[in-house]
Amino acid sequence: MWGLEILAGCGIARPTPFLSLLKRVSNNPRHAEETLSERSLPNSNGDGPERLGGSRNTRFNLGKTVNEADYQQEIAESEGIIGRRVIAYAIDFTLLLMIWPLALVFSAMSLFTLAPALFAVIPVLPLLYHTGMIASSAQGTLGMRALGLKVVRETDGTRPDPLQAFILTALFYLTLATSGLLLLWCLFDDRSRCLHDILSGTKIIRG
Repeated sequence: MWGLEILAGCGIARPTPFLSLLKRVSNNPRHAEETLSERSLPNSNGDGPERLGGSRNTRFNLGKTVNEADYQQEIAESEGIIGRRVIAYAIDFTLLLMIWPLALVFSAMSLFTLAPALFAVIPVLPLLYHTGMIASSAQGTLGMRALGLKVVRETDGTRPDPLQAFILTALFYLTLATSGLLLLWCLFDDRSRCLHDILSGTKIIRG
């Protein structure tokens, strides 16, 4: 700081509140920490002080500001979601599995003339089932609704459109096809969301 004092004495650097603060900071590091943490600036509304780095009442979530009260409400709504989702998928998987014996029965009844068509459609049925049910007024598969879950948009909590439902479903099955390890993301997300939820702009809530 002696350099700044020499410059000020020579008239090169004029004494300013910032230089005075910088001098106190250099002479007392503890004072520096307290000063910088307690220093206030006018908030965006101009009606009061705001701590440096943002208000305590807001959070930043994927590029948007989330009100702290809303954030805490979302945390509460996500409790127990992971276990419910696992059971819901087990129900849906069982229902989809039942299609295979039915397809065999219909193939036999048609003397296997329908077999090629049936077995060509079956692989895409899970994609159609999840997409259609999520985009419908039910906002969830039969398993989800049985467990009291529904899918909503991340932005406004409304029903997902068909494109969002398709992206959500496609990413989910892509995750399963690549070992399914990315599903563990929900264990570290504060709102129990999976990566396919985040990337499709949706979330699962109780309702």
